[in-house]
Amino acid sequence: MPRHGFRVSLLVTTLTAFAPLTAMSAQPNVVATSPVRHTFASPGTAISITFDQPVLTSSIDSSSLRIFGRSTGTATGTVTFSNGDKTLTFTPSKPFSAGETVLVNLSHDVRAADSTSIRSAGYAFEFIVQSRPAALNFQQIDVMSNRGSTPQTRIYGAVQADLDRDGWIDLATVNEVSADLRVFLNRADGSGLYQKPFLDPVPIGVESSPNEPGDFDNDGKIDIAVPATTSGGVWIVHGKGDGRSPARSPCSPATSPTASRSSTSTATATWTSSTPSWATASSRSC
Repeated sequence: MPRHGFRVSLLVTTLTAFAPLTAMSAQPNVVATSPVRHTFASPGTAISITFDQPVLTSSIDSSSLRIFGRSTGTATGTVTFSNGDKTLTFTPSKPFSAGETVLVNLSHDVRAADSTSIRSAGYAFEFIVQSRPAALNFQQIDVMSNRGSTPQTRIYGAVQADLDRDGWIDLATVNEVSADLRVFLNRADGSGLYQKPFLDPVPIGVESSPNEPGDFDNDGKIDIAVPATTSGGVWIVHGKGDGRSPARSPCSPATSPTASRSSTSTATATWTSSTPSWATASSRSC
């Protein structure tokens, strides 16, 4: 065989040998979701995610697929597969709350049937739960104070979320001057009223305002993140889940992680010395 013929034959053989391997190792990608991101959906909607190839069903669990409602918290339900294992469908065990935003997160641990992982950043999208049309005719039904024995609190934000997991939305006020969170539990009787007095305040930073609920430790209970300008940090308040449980901390100061934004900026998580019944708090400077 001529020398150039041997080279062509070797090249074709090499490409043929590696072509199947390249195809099998293709990174799985999300090609469709239902609901479509940034759209509205009914409270009882199921959530479907379709990939461009079959997924490894065992890679889908409560850690790799996390669904969180900003008012209802971590969603529980069942996952089924269809379309040759290209589509997973999550059916929630209870409806979402009207008007809330629902966040869907896939971690990088989700894998294709050949064990190839999705992109390192994972995949995320969100949608909003529909509410019924209303006449917008509001009437005052109650007046509440969050002061107690405190001269001034200065409410500068609030969180509406089911903090005790009874299916009713509770109210937490974010207070700048008293530097704490104060929670009113829903009376859970359909009246729209809240229990009085509020639960024990949770200390946070001074001049706190922005806030975001989330399940930051993935324990199924709603937590709250609150930054504070004067104190210069972000406080992570870990929820207990029932609103009245004994004090419990998911970790201790000795095992709290450190975080850094640059080689010259580091932060260590610290815990308050007193822990109210419904939450514990840690702070991280930024």
